[in-house]
Amino acid sequence: MQSKFLKSMTSISLLLNLSFVPLAFGENAGKTISINTNGSKFVVPVLQKWTEEYRKEHPEITFKIVEQAEHSALSVVVSQQDAAETADQKIAFTGRYVLLPVSNPKNPFFKKEKGLNKKEVKDILFERDILEDDGTAYKDKYRVNVYSRVGKNGGTPVILANYFKTIPKRIKGKKLFGDEIYILNAIKKDSIGFAYTSLPCLYDLQTRELNPDLSLVPLNVKSKHREKLYSSNIDHVITLLETEEIELVPVEFFGFLLQETVDGETIAFVRWILSKGQQYNHELGFLKLDEQSLADQTGQLKDETLFSAK
Repeated sequence: MQSKFLKSMTSISLLLNLSFVPLAFGENAGKTISINTNGSKFVVPVLQKWTEEYRKEHPEITFKIVEQAEHSALSVVVSQQDAAETADQKIAFTGRYVLLPVSNPKNPFFKKEKGLNKKEVKDILFERDILEDDGTAYKDKYRVNVYSRVGKNGGTPVILANYFKTIPKRIKGKKLFGDEIYILNAIKKDSIGFAYTSLPCLYDLQTRELNPDLSLVPLNVKSKHREKLYSSNIDHVITLLETEEIELVPVEFFGFLLQETVDGETIAFVRWILSKGQQYNHELGFLKLDEQSLADQTGQLKDETLFSAK
Protein backbone atom coordinates (compact mmCIF):
# COMPACT_ATOMS: atom_id res chain seq x y z
CA MET A 1 0.00 0.00 0.00
CA GLN A 2 2.83 2.38 0.91
CA SER A 3 4.65 1.74 -2.36
CA LYS A 4 1.47 2.54 -4.29
CA PHE A 5 1.15 5.82 -2.39
CA LEU A 6 4.78 6.74 -3.03
CA LYS A 7 4.39 5.93 -6.71
CA SER A 8 1.30 8.12 -6.90
CA MET A 9 2.98 10.97 -5.01
CA THR A 10 6.05 10.70 -7.24
CA SER A 11 3.89 10.97 -10.36
CA ILE A 12 2.07 14.03 -9.05
CA SER A 13 5.32 15.60 -7.84
CA LEU A 14 6.91 15.14 -11.25
CA LEU A 15 3.95 16.84 -12.89
CA LEU A 16 3.99 19.74 -10.44
CA ASN A 17 7.75 20.20 -10.48
CA LEU A 18 7.66 20.66 -14.23
CA SER A 19 6.77 24.28 -13.55
CA PHE A 20 10.36 24.87 -12.43
CA VAL A 21 11.40 24.47 -16.06
CA PRO A 22 9.72 26.34 -18.91
CA LEU A 23 7.47 23.93 -20.79
CA ALA A 24 7.23 24.58 -24.50
CA PHE A 25 4.50 22.94 -26.57
CA GLY A 26 5.00 23.11 -30.33
CA GLU A 27 8.03 23.71 -32.51
CA ASN A 28 8.57 26.34 -35.18
CA ALA A 29 5.27 27.89 -34.21
CA GLY A 30 4.21 31.30 -35.42
CA LYS A 31 3.00 32.47 -32.00
CA THR A 32 4.20 31.75 -28.45
CA ILE A 33 1.89 32.23 -25.46
CA SER A 34 3.62 32.35 -22.08
CA ILE A 35 1.70 31.26 -18.96
CA ASN A 36 3.08 32.24 -15.54
CA THR A 37 1.89 29.88 -12.78
CA ASN A 38 2.86 32.32 -9.98
CA GLY A 39 4.03 29.31 -7.97
CA SER A 40 0.61 27.58 -7.98
CA LYS A 41 1.90 24.20 -9.08
CA PHE A 42 -1.31 22.27 -8.45
CA VAL A 43 -2.87 23.83 -11.57
CA VAL A 44 0.02 22.83 -13.87
CA PRO A 45 -1.52 19.48 -14.99
CA VAL A 46 -4.76 21.12 -16.15
CA LEU A 47 -2.79 23.90 -17.87
CA GLN A 48 -0.82 21.24 -19.72
CA LYS A 49 -4.00 19.46 -20.75
CA TRP A 50 -5.62 22.62 -22.04
CA THR A 51 -2.56 23.64 -24.06
CA GLU A 52 -2.04 20.15 -25.50
CA GLU A 53 -5.66 19.84 -26.61
CA TYR A 54 -5.72 23.37 -28.01
CA ARG A 55 -2.63 22.66 -30.12
CA LYS A 56 -4.44 19.77 -31.80
CA GLU A 57 -6.67 22.40 -33.36
CA HIS A 58 -4.03 25.15 -33.60
CA PRO A 59 -0.60 23.56 -34.16
CA GLU A 60 0.85 26.93 -35.12
CA ILE A 61 0.68 28.05 -31.45
CA THR A 62 3.48 27.39 -28.95
CA PHE A 63 2.92 27.53 -25.20
CA LYS A 64 5.44 28.09 -22.40
CA ILE A 65 4.41 27.30 -18.83
CA VAL A 66 6.81 28.91 -16.36
CA GLU A 67 6.84 29.29 -12.59
CA GLN A 68 7.70 32.98 -12.49
CA ALA A 69 8.13 35.38 -15.38
CA GLU A 70 7.40 39.02 -16.03
CA HIS A 71 5.38 40.07 -19.06
CA SER A 72 3.66 36.72 -19.52
CA ALA A 73 0.52 36.93 -21.61
CA LEU A 74 -1.37 35.00 -18.91
CA SER A 75 -0.64 34.85 -15.17
CA VAL A 76 -2.42 32.31 -12.97
CA VAL A 77 -4.68 33.59 -10.20
CA VAL A 78 -6.11 31.15 -7.66
CA SER A 79 -8.89 33.05 -5.92
CA GLN A 80 -11.49 35.78 -6.20
CA GLN A 81 -9.40 37.64 -3.66
CA ASP A 82 -6.77 38.00 -6.39
CA ALA A 83 -9.42 39.65 -8.54
CA ALA A 84 -10.31 42.09 -5.76
CA GLU A 85 -6.66 43.10 -5.44
CA THR A 86 -6.31 43.71 -9.19
CA ALA A 87 -9.63 45.45 -9.80
CA ASP A 88 -8.08 47.65 -12.49
CA GLN A 89 -6.95 44.60 -14.52
CA LYS A 90 -8.83 41.93 -16.41
CA ILE A 91 -9.15 38.45 -14.91
CA ALA A 92 -10.78 35.51 -16.67
CA PHE A 93 -11.75 32.62 -14.41
CA THR A 94 -11.61 29.26 -16.19
CA GLY A 95 -12.32 26.67 -13.49
CA ARG A 96 -12.90 25.96 -9.81
CA TYR A 97 -11.12 23.84 -7.24
CA VAL A 98 -12.06 22.28 -3.92
CA LEU A 99 -10.22 22.34 -0.60
CA LEU A 100 -10.83 19.42 1.76
CA PRO A 101 -9.43 18.77 5.26
CA VAL A 102 -7.09 15.81 5.39
CA SER A 103 -5.25 13.94 8.11
CA ASN A 104 -3.30 10.79 8.82
CA PRO A 105 -5.58 7.69 9.00
CA LYS A 106 -4.17 6.96 12.48
CA ASN A 107 -5.20 10.35 13.86
CA PRO A 108 -7.22 9.58 17.02
CA PHE A 109 -8.71 13.06 17.33
CA PHE A 110 -11.08 12.92 14.38
CA LYS A 111 -13.39 10.09 15.34
CA LYS A 112 -16.53 12.10 16.06
CA GLU A 113 -19.52 10.34 14.60
CA LYS A 114 -21.17 13.58 13.44
CA GLY A 115 -17.95 15.18 12.27
CA LEU A 116 -16.48 18.59 13.05
CA ASN A 117 -18.58 21.75 12.86
CA LYS A 118 -17.37 25.12 11.59
CA LYS A 119 -16.38 26.46 15.01
CA GLU A 120 -14.36 23.33 15.78
CA VAL A 121 -12.49 23.48 12.46
CA LYS A 122 -11.72 27.16 12.98
CA ASP A 123 -10.41 26.40 16.48
CA ILE A 124 -8.14 23.70 15.05
CA LEU A 125 -6.79 25.88 12.25
CA PHE A 126 -6.42 29.32 13.81
CA GLU A 127 -5.01 30.89 16.94
CA ARG A 128 -7.69 32.36 19.18
CA ASP A 129 -7.76 35.30 21.57
CA ILE A 130 -6.39 34.57 25.04
CA LEU A 131 -9.89 34.73 26.48
CA GLU A 132 -13.09 33.21 25.13
CA ASP A 133 -16.11 35.45 24.56
CA ASP A 134 -17.37 34.58 28.03
CA GLY A 135 -14.06 35.60 29.63
CA THR A 136 -12.83 32.09 30.40
CA ALA A 137 -9.41 30.88 29.33
CA TYR A 138 -9.37 29.19 25.95
CA LYS A 139 -8.00 25.63 25.69
CA ASP A 140 -7.40 23.56 22.58
CA LYS A 141 -9.71 20.56 22.43
CA TYR A 142 -7.57 18.77 19.86
CA ARG A 143 -3.86 18.06 19.95
CA VAL A 144 -3.19 18.48 16.25
CA ASN A 145 -0.24 19.54 14.11
CA VAL A 146 -1.53 21.93 11.46
CA TYR A 147 0.46 22.17 8.23
CA SER A 148 0.13 25.00 5.72
CA ARG A 149 2.00 26.24 2.70
CA VAL A 150 4.10 29.39 2.49
CA GLY A 151 3.87 30.91 -0.95
CA LYS A 152 4.22 34.23 -2.70
CA ASN A 153 0.56 34.46 -3.64
CA GLY A 154 -0.84 33.16 -0.36
CA GLY A 155 -2.98 30.46 -1.90
CA THR A 156 -4.69 28.09 0.55
CA PRO A 157 -3.86 30.05 3.77
CA VAL A 158 -5.45 33.22 2.35
CA ILE A 159 -8.50 31.35 1.09
CA LEU A 160 -9.04 29.63 4.45
CA ALA A 161 -8.58 32.89 6.36
CA ASN A 162 -11.18 34.59 4.18
CA TYR A 163 -13.53 31.62 4.49
CA PHE A 164 -13.31 31.61 8.31
CA LYS A 165 -13.30 35.44 8.53
CA THR A 166 -9.88 35.84 10.11
CA ILE A 167 -6.34 36.56 8.91
CA PRO A 168 -3.65 34.22 7.48
CA LYS A 169 -1.03 34.97 10.12
CA ARG A 170 -3.28 33.35 12.74
CA ILE A 171 -3.00 29.93 11.12
CA LYS A 172 -1.41 27.56 13.61
CA GLY A 173 1.32 25.02 13.16
CA LYS A 174 4.08 24.43 10.69
CA LYS A 175 4.53 26.55 7.57
CA LEU A 176 6.27 24.69 4.76
CA PHE A 177 7.88 26.12 1.65
CA GLY A 178 7.21 24.38 -1.65
CA ASP A 179 4.13 22.74 -3.10
CA GLU A 180 1.35 20.69 -1.52
CA ILE A 181 3.33 17.45 -1.90
CA TYR A 182 5.53 18.50 1.03
CA ILE A 183 2.45 18.97 3.21
CA LEU A 184 1.02 15.58 2.29
CA ASN A 185 4.34 13.84 2.89
CA ALA A 186 4.49 15.46 6.33
CA ILE A 187 0.96 14.33 7.19
CA LYS A 188 1.75 10.80 6.02
CA LYS A 189 4.49 10.67 8.66
CA ASP A 190 2.58 12.52 11.39
CA SER A 191 -0.24 10.66 13.14
CA ILE A 192 -1.80 13.94 14.29
CA GLY A 193 -1.19 15.98 11.13
CA PHE A 194 -3.96 18.17 9.66
CA ALA A 195 -4.27 20.37 6.56
CA TYR A 196 -6.61 21.58 3.85
CA THR A 197 -5.53 20.77 0.30
CA SER A 198 -6.93 20.40 -3.22
CA LEU A 199 -8.46 17.33 -4.88
CA PRO A 200 -5.66 16.67 -7.43
CA CYS A 201 -3.25 16.25 -4.51
CA LEU A 202 -5.55 13.97 -2.49
CA TYR A 203 -6.64 11.50 -5.14
CA ASP A 204 -4.92 9.21 -7.61
CA LEU A 205 -6.13 10.70 -10.89
CA GLN A 206 -5.73 7.37 -12.68
CA THR A 207 -7.70 5.13 -10.28
CA ARG A 208 -9.84 8.11 -9.11
CA GLU A 209 -9.48 6.85 -5.52
CA LEU A 210 -8.25 8.63 -2.39
CA ASN A 211 -4.56 8.01 -1.71
CA PRO A 212 -4.45 5.18 0.85
CA ASP A 213 -2.10 6.87 3.32
CA LEU A 214 -4.43 9.85 3.73
CA SER A 215 -7.80 10.22 5.41
CA LEU A 216 -10.49 12.85 4.88
CA VAL A 217 -11.40 14.56 8.13
CA PRO A 218 -15.10 13.98 8.89
CA LEU A 219 -17.24 17.13 8.82
CA ASN A 220 -20.69 17.73 10.21
CA VAL A 221 -22.57 17.71 6.89
CA LYS A 222 -26.07 16.66 5.93
CA SER A 223 -26.58 12.91 5.74
CA LYS A 224 -27.55 13.16 2.05
CA HIS A 225 -24.12 14.67 1.31
CA ARG A 226 -22.02 12.44 3.54
CA GLU A 227 -22.01 9.35 1.33
CA LYS A 228 -20.71 11.12 -1.77
CA LEU A 229 -18.28 13.38 0.07
CA TYR A 230 -16.65 10.41 1.83
CA SER A 231 -17.02 7.80 -0.89
CA SER A 232 -13.23 7.96 -1.54
CA ASN A 233 -13.99 8.53 -5.24
CA ILE A 234 -13.01 11.89 -6.69
CA ASP A 235 -15.79 11.91 -9.29
CA HIS A 236 -18.47 11.56 -6.60
CA VAL A 237 -16.96 14.53 -4.77
CA ILE A 238 -16.80 16.64 -7.94
CA THR A 239 -20.40 15.82 -8.90
CA LEU A 240 -21.63 16.71 -5.41
CA LEU A 241 -19.78 20.01 -5.15
CA GLU A 242 -20.74 21.20 -8.61
CA THR A 243 -24.38 21.06 -7.55
CA GLU A 244 -24.33 21.71 -3.79
CA GLU A 245 -22.69 24.20 -1.45
CA ILE A 246 -21.38 22.50 1.69
CA GLU A 247 -20.21 24.41 4.72
CA LEU A 248 -16.55 23.78 5.60
CA VAL A 249 -15.71 22.82 2.01
CA PRO A 250 -14.34 25.92 0.25
CA VAL A 251 -14.80 25.98 -3.52
CA GLU A 252 -12.64 28.64 -5.16
CA PHE A 253 -12.17 30.03 -8.66
CA PHE A 254 -8.91 30.02 -10.60
CA GLY A 255 -7.99 31.47 -13.95
CA PHE A 256 -5.76 34.07 -15.58
CA LEU A 257 -4.77 37.67 -15.14
CA LEU A 258 -4.66 39.08 -18.66
CA GLN A 259 -1.86 41.32 -19.82
CA GLU A 260 -2.94 44.96 -20.12
CA THR A 261 -2.96 44.67 -23.92
CA VAL A 262 -3.75 41.09 -24.88
CA ASP A 263 -3.37 39.82 -28.43
CA GLY A 264 -6.13 38.04 -30.30
CA GLU A 265 -4.45 34.61 -30.22
CA THR A 266 -4.26 34.64 -26.43
CA ILE A 267 -7.89 35.71 -26.08
CA ALA A 268 -8.88 32.95 -28.51
CA PHE A 269 -7.14 30.37 -26.29
CA VAL A 270 -8.95 31.57 -23.15
CA ARG A 271 -12.27 31.55 -25.03
CA TRP A 272 -11.54 27.96 -26.09
CA ILE A 273 -11.00 26.96 -22.43
CA LEU A 274 -14.39 28.43 -21.57
CA SER A 275 -16.06 26.45 -24.33
CA LYS A 276 -14.28 23.22 -25.26
CA GLY A 277 -11.66 23.17 -22.49
CA GLN A 278 -14.16 22.78 -19.64
CA GLN A 279 -14.61 19.11 -20.54
CA TYR A 280 -11.08 18.35 -19.26
CA ASN A 281 -11.50 19.92 -15.80
CA HIS A 282 -12.92 16.80 -14.13
CA GLU A 283 -10.20 14.54 -15.46
CA LEU A 284 -7.57 16.61 -13.65
CA GLY A 285 -9.53 17.02 -10.42
CA PHE A 286 -11.13 20.43 -10.98
CA LEU A 287 -14.72 21.63 -11.18
CA LYS A 288 -16.21 23.27 -14.23
CA LEU A 289 -17.51 26.81 -13.97
CA ASP A 290 -21.14 27.05 -12.95
CA GLU A 291 -23.55 28.21 -15.65
CA GLN A 292 -23.76 31.85 -14.54
CA SER A 293 -20.00 32.22 -14.07
CA LEU A 294 -19.36 30.67 -17.46
CA ALA A 295 -21.74 33.16 -19.08
CA ASP A 296 -20.11 36.07 -17.23
CA GLN A 297 -16.55 35.08 -18.16
CA THR A 298 -17.46 34.37 -21.77
CA GLY A 299 -19.30 37.68 -22.01
CA GLN A 300 -16.39 39.79 -20.84
CA LEU A 301 -14.10 38.22 -23.43
CA LYS A 302 -16.37 39.39 -26.24
CA ASP A 303 -15.12 42.91 -25.63
CA GLU A 304 -12.83 43.50 -28.60
CA THR A 305 -11.10 46.40 -26.81
CA LEU A 306 -9.38 43.83 -24.58
CA PHE A 307 -6.78 43.04 -27.18
CA SER A 308 -4.83 44.79 -29.89
CA ALA A 309 -5.43 43.97 -33.54
CA LYS A 310 -2.56 42.22 -35.26
